[in-house]
Amino acid sequence: MIKSLAVSALAFASFVLAPSAFSQTDEEAVRETVLHYFEGGNTGSPDRVAQAFDTENGHFYVRRSTEGEDTISAWPLGEFASVFTNAPPYERRGEFAEIRIVDDSMAFVHFIITMPGREFDDFFLLYKIEGDWRIVSKTASLELLEE
Repeated sequence: MIKSLAVSALAFASFVLAPSAFSQTDEEAVRETVLHYFEGGNTGSPDRVAQAFDTENGHFYVRRSTEGEDTISAWPLGEFASVFTNAPPYERRGEFAEIRIVDDSMAFVHFIITMPGREFDDFFLLYKIEGDWRIVSKTASLELLEE
């Protein structure tokens, strides 16, 4: 009986004192944020894409090479999110290549998006803002694939 009570007390204490099984780690929250962007793009939902972004301050940096000249321009993430109004007519696959979290407040994510004929290496910088992870900077590299 005493052994049974001790085991019950130990089990209760470990349940009460342990982190909740339902609490989300920073890595899980960062993944979820990037997946809002990816799934919003897959379904044509600008609102879901915007959930991932700091739409007030964030920017998408684009490097373009035209006629032998490179230019870099910045596009506010709020505007960028608004272009995702239609689901693409093809399948897109996404995978996390790297996630780094620094001081529980900043994260770097390398996310690869593959679709017919193209592969994007997306690079995101996220900050935890008022407890929520938001993408504040995005850039991408495009590789054309042979089919």
